[in-house]
Amino acid sequence: RIAGYTHSIQTDSALVTGVIADIYELDYPTEEERLYEAIQILRRVSRISPSNISGVVVIEVTTLWPELSMQIAQNYLDEITRFNLEARQSQAIAEREFAEERLAESRAELISAEDALGEFLAANRSITNSLELTLQRDRMDRRILILQQVVTSVSTAYQQARLDAVRNTPVISIIDQPRVPVVGNARGTIRRTIVAGSAAAIFMLVLLLLWERFVVAKESSDPDLQEFMKHLESLSFRRRNDDA
Repeated sequence: RIAGYTHSIQTDSALVTGVIADIYELDYPTEEERLYEAIQILRRVSRISPSNISGVVVIEVTTLWPELSMQIAQNYLDEITRFNLEARQSQAIAEREFAEERLAESRAELISAEDALGEFLAANRSITNSLELTLQRDRMDRRILILQQVVTSVSTAYQQARLDAVRNTPVISIIDQPRVPVVGNARGTIRRTIVAGSAAAIFMLVLLLLWERFVVAKESSDPDLQEFMKHLESLSFRRRNDDA
């Protein structure tokens, strides 16, 4: 869903508005391929860091444009809130439908039990002298009492489910809203350039020192150097013969 959101960023040349695939100028033959690559870009630029101890989840988005990073981070929060509300409301609706059905059944059972007790009392106006009739009435009273408790409990659950089905209060608390960073993240370009330049300078310095040593040794007619040069010439000549 976030890959299909429209974003607006200010580049060096103009204001660019479009989805992720448009901003990153993804050129693919089908829209499905463009969407897939846009999702891969979102995965690369996003970092999710949950903490099991504090229960805090940190979302970091790093792109070439600070405004785009902030917009994507805000989209994450919006989608999390939407999903959370829809999931809770869907569950509450299912619970409400079940409770409503169970409440109707419980009420019908209670009415039937009360009617049965009324018929029993009408047919047996004097039950004080009959132990069997007394026990039967006690059982009917207990059944009515249990059904009344069931109706009360299911009715409470039904009312709560009705409230949850329309409740739109998110249970996720936003500790820090997304914002455009004042200073961009260091990409290490300058550091890598300095290191590469220093390595190249050292390499050239070593080459110059070796060349200077070679020239000095050659001018002084060093016998060891003469022997080394003959050895190099021999290896070069042998290599040319092997290539031929």
